[in-house]
Amino acid sequence: MQRVMNLVWEKLLPALQPEPLTPNPTARAELEQFWKTAALRTPAGAATSPRATQVSGRRYRFPPNAQNLEALSLELGTDGVAVTLVARINGAEHRVPCGQGTWQKGRLAIGAMPEQPVAASGAWTADDTYTALLCFYETPFCLTAKLKFAEGQLIYDAEYNVAFGPTRQPQLAGRSD
Repeated sequence: MQRVMNLVWEKLLPALQPEPLTPNPTARAELEQFWKTAALRTPAGAATSPRATQVSGRRYRFPPNAQNLEALSLELGTDGVAVTLVARINGAEHRVPCGQGTWQKGRLAIGAMPEQPVAASGAWTADDTYTALLCFYETPFCLTAKLKFAEGQLIYDAEYNVAFGPTRQPQLAGRSD
């Protein structure tokens, strides 16, 4: 937190002035145009994978960890493409639909964060790897979760876009039931 406070004192505070800024119609128009087209990219990859049906519905349990992730599974929709992440975190089950090239809204609590709204999108970034981007859109936090499936095992790698500490979380290895 001290690094954040240092930046506020060094950069933000000196720029604050008691008088309003002089209007700048050109800069305002550029900013308005930027926000009309600004978008967060969804993960690039395939809509499905040969491994998808093999892992669908299979639950992977994790040993106790700081992320409070107890178990995780992927469920495919009836179309064989739609994916729902099913996570057991802190004793509660959370079901988060993931869009493919789109965003789907849900709710999720992970790590020390309380349950809150999340938008999720995902894709198969390799035959054995599903990558989900989870954006907690009422906060500045997004979590990229890479799920690599091997024989009876799930390797879970997670990284936040920003954090008050390390952004990359310790890798977890889960075993199927």
